[in-house]
Amino acid sequence: MEFSVDGDDAPELCQYTKLATLKLLVKAPTEDDKTPVPKFRLSNVAYLNDPSEGQVFIDMLNGFIATNIFDEMFEISTEHKEHQLAEVHLNDVYIGSFSTAKNKFPMWTLYGDNSNGCCIVFSNSFFTNTESSGKSYEQELRFFKVHYINTREICEAKNDIARLLKEIAIGIEHWYGFVKLNSKLLRWIVSRLGEIRFLFKCDDYLYEDEVRLILRDNKVNRPFVDRISEVPKLFINVNNPVVLKEVILGAKVENPSAPAQFLLFSGVKKVTLSGITYR
Repeated sequence: MEFSVDGDDAPELCQYTKLATLKLLVKAPTEDDKTPVPKFRLSNVAYLNDPSEGQVFIDMLNGFIATNIFDEMFEISTEHKEHQLAEVHLNDVYIGSFSTAKNKFPMWTLYGDNSNGCCIVFSNSFFTNTESSGKSYEQELRFFKVHYINTREICEAKNDIARLLKEIAIGIEHWYGFVKLNSKLLRWIVSRLGEIRFLFKCDDYLYEDEVRLILRDNKVNRPFVDRISEVPKLFINVNNPVVLKEVILGAKVENPSAPAQFLLFSGVKKVTLSGITYR
């Protein structure tokens, strides 16, 4: 389901992270023009922390048909014994994860560095402003709410989404004998399914209220390489300059006035403390 960031009543989007991330997103006014303008990064789906990410979607597709062809399409091995190394293909899908669960306890524990980090609240203008310094960007930012699935009833859903996925699964199964003989067509189908694959999660994660921004490697969105990490990683930038509405510091942050001074000096309008207490 597409998520709108337009309008005064649009929900705030936030992200929980470590304090160290702030220096990558915020530029102080006294820094010179040689200091890069901070950009928000979308990581390739290959780097998602949860290895089960996307599996709910594949299980749904497999459940609608008589075979497990989607395990084969997405190169998922169902064998536990040693097997020949499968060919790895380039994935062209990049994801940015946000949440509408602002200042919520489980989010601090799991994603906010156990409350030693921060909750960054983005201004909606960050996502809707497509011009900066007279330069117009062609980049289209579309957001989607994650659909949470009861995996115990994964193929019994009667909603429109389930019916549509069933049609897709049956159609691909019907033509799969032809599709798998055409490697370009197969990779194209996998890539298109990959754009929606990560919008489905187990309902155990319902508390996350997650919203995802998805971009694909194309002429407008070109990947960059992060060589600082131990293994070089691919990412795509959101072209719009980052605009923060608020930064909430975790309850366990030592000397919170230190990061607060930097943020306020750099133009962040509101810096608050979480207020969630711990025993």
